[in-house]
Amino acid sequence: RDDKGRYQFRMNFEKKGDKIFITEVPRGYDAKKLYAFLNKHIEADFLKDYVDSSVNNSIMVELIFKRGLNPTLKEVQDTMGASGSLVPNYTLISDRGVRIFEKPERIIEIFTAKRLEVVKRRYELLCRDLEAKITQNNEIIKFIKNKEYEVATKSKNRKAFVEYLTKKKYVYADYLADMPIYRMTKEEVAKRALMVKEDKAKFSAYTKIHKSKKLVEKKLIEELKEVSAKMTEWQRAKDKAAADVMKKIEKKTEKAAKKVAKKAVKKKKKK
Repeated sequence: RDDKGRYQFRMNFEKKGDKIFITEVPRGYDAKKLYAFLNKHIEADFLKDYVDSSVNNSIMVELIFKRGLNPTLKEVQDTMGASGSLVPNYTLISDRGVRIFEKPERIIEIFTAKRLEVVKRRYELLCRDLEAKITQNNEIIKFIKNKEYEVATKSKNRKAFVEYLTKKKYVYADYLADMPIYRMTKEEVAKRALMVKEDKAKFSAYTKIHKSKKLVEKKLIEELKEVSAKMTEWQRAKDKAAADVMKKIEKKTEKAAKKVAKKAVKKKKKK
């Protein structure tokens, strides 16, 4: 970062063995811009050619010089050095419009506050869904135990049966009216009772969470750690895939170099 507050992104050159490589490019350089930059130096007679073995964001461009021309790393840096700059500003686009901050931490603070609202609301909605499930399963238990389905055989039609169940204050009258007869068993009652027990335990736990600031914060941290672990796993797999591609490219390059060397030896022998 310079004295004007701008970030400078410089092209990086590295010497590996007797070869020189570009291993980092300035901000704003895509493949097209990089090739135009390299071709300019070919036209200027400084470069003979180049070999781009870059994979994803891992930059690896071998610089090939004319025979007899073996510039030092400093000479290459002085001749081909390029850079880009960026004046940092941290922009937040939200439902309130666009806001620009001097420090990224402020955006993180706003984001965190929003995420805490989302986590709290999620557990409130989970409680609402569980409450509905508990009510429904309790009604199914009551419906079977009271043998309400027997009334269906005496009702004129489905509408009359639904009206009967509604008068009996069943919230899920429509659902109960369509329950198949083979489910009116003790086993179904036992299954639904177990579901009610499990859902009540969840409801109690989720209620504690959304009513507690500390527990909401704890849940957000757990979620962020889970995302971090998944992202790390994904990045490792991506890096491994990139490394495998690089190894294949290196092997192919070595084979090609050996073929060229063999041909050169054969030509010398013929002479």
